[in-house]
Amino acid sequence: VGAIEGRRIHYVPEEGLLLPVEALVPPDPQGVIVLLDECDRREDIDWQIQRASEGLLVLRPDLRGWGEMQPDQDWADREGWSRNLYDDRRRKLYALAQLAGRNLARDRVRDVRALLNVAQALAPGKDISIEGRRQGAWVALLTGLADARVKRLALERYLCSFRDVLHHEV
Repeated sequence: VGAIEGRRIHYVPEEGLLLPVEALVPPDPQGVIVLLDECDRREDIDWQIQRASEGLLVLRPDLRGWGEMQPDQDWADREGWSRNLYDDRRRKLYALAQLAGRNLARDRVRDVRALLNVAQALAPGKDISIEGRRQGAWVALLTGLADARVKRLALERYLCSFRDVLHHEV
């Protein structure tokens, strides 16, 4: 996209875990924005391009249980895919995490805080913002509260009514 360079990078937030990140790097970044959403980081590419065209270095990770890092699903009932996608997978993922003694929200916040180190290395001295959608907004909020390096937060679609869930998620 013009002079914007696209990179696929990986980082290690804890030993034994390698997380993928898509980075869009303009020639002279004015700041850094981390985009968080539970869908695959390779989706919503327009979201990433829009922020990069605003002069921001864009980092779009797949955190634990999201995108490339989500558990595989083999749905015998293809007609029930949305029920499986939005209910079954999340329930299994959170249940498995709890059984393993892990808290996914806390782990994801740690992942993002480790990504902030990468952001500082790629754009030293630049302000860091986080924009989160859906479950990504919750992680963005918790990260912003836990880490003073986050200067701005934008949260989308993380508080919604039951009607919103029925109309937008299924």
